[in-house]
Amino acid sequence: MLSALPSLLGEELLAILPVLAVTSFLRSRTGVGAGLTLALGIVSGWLVFCLAHPPTYDWNVAQCFGVIGVARLVFTLAFLVTRNLWVSFGVHIATDWTEIMLARYFHELGI
Repeated sequence: MLSALPSLLGEELLAILPVLAVTSFLRSRTGVGAGLTLALGIVSGWLVFCLAHPPTYDWNVAQCFGVIGVARLVFTLAFLVTRNLWVSFGVHIATDWTEIMLARYFHELGI
């Protein structure tokens, strides 16, 4: 599971950088309100993150845009509240590792 850490950090950057870029661009050039600007920024990060995952989940688009997308929104919220990439990275690690551990546990039980 430790070998996944660089990938998870890369995913955080892949999703957070569009949020920051879109938010910065819209605020400085269009005068769009803060709420709308932030929402568009979050959606851009969510979309990039979801579009990076279909091969991982056997091209299950519903899982990528639903389940994985909702998790991404939680990670982004952690970043926005703290303004700290390490916090969203930590939440991402905790979520993924919990998922992996539960999957292994249920697999061992034959469920």
